[in-house]
Amino acid sequence: QDGICRSGFCCGVDLQHYHDLQGAFDAFQYVRDQRKRVPGNNPISGITLATIMLASIILRGSENGAVVVIMIGSVICTAAAVGGDTMQDLKTGNLLGATPLYQQMFQAMGVIVFSFVVGPVVSLLINAYGLGTGSSSLPAPQAQLMKSVVESMFSGQIPTSMILTGAALALIVIVLDFVTTWRFSVRIPVLNIALGLYLPFDFCMTIFLGGLCSYIGEKVQHKMHLSEKSSKMNENDGLMFASGLITGEALMGIFIAATIAISSDPYVLSIGGADPYWWPGLILLFTTILVQFLVAVQRET
Repeated sequence: QDGICRSGFCCGVDLQHYHDLQGAFDAFQYVRDQRKRVPGNNPISGITLATIMLASIILRGSENGAVVVIMIGSVICTAAAVGGDTMQDLKTGNLLGATPLYQQMFQAMGVIVFSFVVGPVVSLLINAYGLGTGSSSLPAPQAQLMKSVVESMFSGQIPTSMILTGAALALIVIVLDFVTTWRFSVRIPVLNIALGLYLPFDFCMTIFLGGLCSYIGEKVQHKMHLSEKSSKMNENDGLMFASGLITGEALMGIFIAATIAISSDPYVLSIGGADPYWWPGLILLFTTILVQFLVAVQRET
């Protein structure tokens, strides 16, 4: 914490803000401690956004304050992401009986390798597609949200009414979630609704299709009267298949970006050139959903 605050002095942060920033980091240390108690939940976007808003309030009027706020938000975001991933990996290793020493060694190795790899990969994606709000650019909803928050906070044009409206809606959803969970055993997570409000539609649609596939699979398995062991195995198979899809999509995205960057042709892999056909992608999407469903819903084993 002291190191981050002192780095802020080099960027023009006054000494009087030091203890305010210290208090802010203490508050998010409490959030980190709470995160340890619930290892399956890691609200990175929420923690980062709250950090940026609080740091912006503290550093308003400081020279280069916006830059320092983004730096602080980046550190908190990275720490939350790495911390959550590390705790999940250590938990998995504990269940499998792995040696803590080797786990920690490879966790450290993973962070080091990630530090050297992520920069060139992001640069490759920016060179191939661009980053921002353009029609052909890669969407960056979280980054756009953080940018909007920082600009509004430092320009003095804080949309207080919108912030208060969002907070009121969040409280209403939390109350509804409590009521529906108690009466009908149905969850209405406020975080999911918030993500659906600011994420692009194509992101939300794929998440919705995945959730719908999971819900239908659970209902079908229930009607098949499978044993608990078989149901658990089917669930694990479905999760592993979905994890492979996520990993494969990321690797293919890097491969496609590299091909576009090398050839300087955004349509080098497009079926149909500049006017690509839409139906192959649709067929592939529903084929993937069908295979995912069949993997997750199998008969008694």
